[in-house]
Amino acid sequence: MSLLDKASIIITPNGVKATKLYAYKPDNGNGDMTWTCGAGTRRNVVGLLESMAANTPRINYPINGGCPVILLEPQRTNLLTYSEDFNGAIWNNFRSSDSYGTTISPDGSVNATSLIEDSTASATHVIRGNVAKSAVSLKYTVSIYVKANTRSKINLNLQSGSISNRSFATFDLLSGTVSNETNQGTFSEGSASMVDEGNGWYRCIISALSDTDTQINTRIELNDGSGVSYNGDGVSSVYIWGAQLEQRDYPTTYKLANGSTVTRLKDVGDRDDIYTNGLLTAIGGSWLVELTDNTVKTRDAVGGGLTLDTNTGGKTNGLEISNTNGTDRFSLSKYIATVLTTLYTTTTDDCKVLFNWDGVLLDIYENGVLVVTAEPFTITAMEFLQLNCIDQTYSIKQNIIGEPLTNSEAIQISTI
Repeated sequence: MSLLDKASIIITPNGVKATKLYAYKPDNGNGDMTWTCGAGTRRNVVGLLESMAANTPRINYPINGGCPVILLEPQRTNLLTYSEDFNGAIWNNFRSSDSYGTTISPDGSVNATSLIEDSTASATHVIRGNVAKSAVSLKYTVSIYVKANTRSKINLNLQSGSISNRSFATFDLLSGTVSNETNQGTFSEGSASMVDEGNGWYRCIISALSDTDTQINTRIELNDGSGVSYNGDGVSSVYIWGAQLEQRDYPTTYKLANGSTVTRLKDVGDRDDIYTNGLLTAIGGSWLVELTDNTVKTRDAVGGGLTLDTNTGGKTNGLEISNTNGTDRFSLSKYIATVLTTLYTTTTDDCKVLFNWDGVLLDIYENGVLVVTAEPFTITAMEFLQLNCIDQTYSIKQNIIGEPLTNSEAIQISTI
């Protein structure tokens, strides 16, 4: 018997439609997941950002090819009320101008904007987006898609109402590198990164802990290579598109805003009657999940996770993969009579994790290594599989439920 034969449910980035994520196995519908979520974006098979309707699972492809993932994200809001219209009410130019529709954006449309410096000498050339906030210190993340034109560097700033209080960095749009990461004044915990989005576009990202000012502003400065204060020539520019500000410490997928803030609801997938339909039995079982982008993150909220449980919402009698610690990679846990016991915290960005139990004892494997052994676990009648990403983003390559495995089989199937 092959490992495929021992699997009763196989869920991969496969077929989807509104409200449904189809299982590869079984083919009678007993493994299909019911899906709810807000409208969002994903990267499609040709590398373009694509809008997806509400309640439709998102199959997200890597920019340079390879296997896609099932993308689940927590609820998030784009606080910038104009994300592509840089003439919108929140945006102000200082010694710069902007021109809409000058090149193709990451969504494949001719809707990107040129940010053009004026000819002022010994000055910065800036566009700034202003957002009101409460008078408390909070973690924010700003992101914007930028492409080199006749300028190939920018500085991206997350600041209060005063330029003296900010976190910023320099982004090289040719080499794809970040430099000069700086916290200034009353801003702290700043970090910067950039993501290659193809066709010369990069998503430039700044996260920081704000001060208690009542403004949180996004500031984009042109950089001539020597710095941000220089003699403008009146024509040089970069391309910009898709600005987003989120009140959390890492970015999620882009949400178009055109006149108001936009909130995307969290992704949730549900499958019930697993035990009733004989897809798990009293002899025990196995549950494999392959995850990518399993980096250390601060969770959005307590709760959620990937759960296999006797209760429809999990956290009663069963197993869980979640950000239990609040600021870590995913943890693997069990619940017995609603009592949580964290058994293991994953260690790698890309990982295969496997729960394997025989009705009495539980073993856990990560990337082909047995990491937890002989943990008491007598729960068998787990009816409900739920993918509920209230806590953070999940990128899932495969999700397999089946019979208990031998040690050699467990090592084989959990090895990357």
